[in-house]
Amino acid sequence: MLKQKLPGQFWIIALIAFINSISLTIIIPLLYPYAKQFALTDFQASLLTTSYAVSQFFGTPVLGRLSDRMGRKPILIISLLGTVIANLLASISSTAWLLYFARIFDGLTGGNNSVASAVISDITNREQRLQAFGIFAAIY
Repeated sequence: MLKQKLPGQFWIIALIAFINSISLTIIIPLLYPYAKQFALTDFQASLLTTSYAVSQFFGTPVLGRLSDRMGRKPILIISLLGTVIANLLASISSTAWLLYFARIFDGLTGGNNSVASAVISDITNREQRLQAFGIFAAIY
């Protein structure tokens, strides 16, 4: 089986998956400084990571349903804007509740995996699909 060249749009979707992966894990090296700055217990600090993942769990089906109605591109753009806004908000937050809000908002808008997977399925042919989903899964 020869590898076929993937469409350029795939690499944009792969970049979105990479951004989502970074959004999930970017908090890990910052947990200790945030816990110290906001006087959080270990449990409260760990909730910063958990809140993103739980929000993403609830946001994924909503974004998937919206993409069926509004189209995949607008939802991907909106979700990326949500990630940018949430990360900016987290960077300037001066209280713990604002930091939690930013993480939850980022998780809700970062739940675009289903939309990205649908786009990959739409833009690849049968021969490219296995390779594309393999790369997508490795990135995310």
